[in-house]
Amino acid sequence: MKARGLLLIVLTLILITPVVRGTTCEYSLDVGDQRYCAFNLGCGELDGCSSCTEYRLEDGYMTPGVHTDDTITVNVVNNDGQWLTFDWTSNIPVTAVIVKGGSYWEDGEKCFSYVYKYDSESPRTSDNCLSAPAGTAISHITFCYVVPQITVSAVWAAELHVDQPMIADWAATPIQFTKPFGNLQINVTATACYTLGIYYTYTVNPVTSDLSILSGAMPLSFEYLTGSGTWTPIPPDAGSPVSLPVPSAGATNISHTYPIRIDLALIAIGDLVAGDSINFTLHVDFTVIDCGI
Repeated sequence: MKARGLLLIVLTLILITPVVRGTTCEYSLDVGDQRYCAFNLGCGELDGCSSCTEYRLEDGYMTPGVHTDDTITVNVVNNDGQWLTFDWTSNIPVTAVIVKGGSYWEDGEKCFSYVYKYDSESPRTSDNCLSAPAGTAISHITFCYVVPQITVSAVWAAELHVDQPMIADWAATPIQFTKPFGNLQINVTATACYTLGIYYTYTVNPVTSDLSILSGAMPLSFEYLTGSGTWTPIPPDAGSPVSLPVPSAGATNISHTYPIRIDLALIAIGDLVAGDSINFTLHVDFTVIDCGI
């Protein structure tokens, strides 16, 4: 009788999942910002980012330090030496950052990347402790940005001239040389960091009149904040405009009103003759600047 042996084959199913490592920091969302999982998205596929340009760091470019595509310049700081988390700063506002790592399942869906989507009204120029899903090692970092643009409109609601009847009215008893001179309405739409400057020019009509009647004086001034009592003189020279502050320097869209006043004591009124009129024009210019890295 032959002995029979039983061959027992044991199959062991090993499910391999990404190693979740500890990180050196913890990410915190600001109000209006989002972080969500994505399979494989590009910048143009994100909501509100159809006009975005993308700048990707990968392979040999995944190094700490400053990187640029000649429009955006980013400074990337690796927090742990293993590319588990990083901080960044940029010279222009960033709409979103896509951080790709190892494959991971989240809420029943395959997840390769975290999308950090910033508030559309306040794109960011820095963020801290970004990571890939489940703390896997980061393989790609993509910055989504809109090429910097700025539009500034200004409306000065005022009588833009000074003449003898106006002076006579203002000089009546009691004498008031400083008078309100309308409001300046500024509207800015921007995808860049910027500064605003303001100056004035004038003409004297008829043109045969004395064009040196103001002699470099600054009779116009603006108030900021409205009702604060803080008035800043407006210079007459395009080469040295005074800074025009805005309520929020990082805001992409602002609308603000600046009260304007005029001080007749700073004008050579005695040089005006009958029929003369001084016509003022306010100029608002802007300079696109780096947000800092």
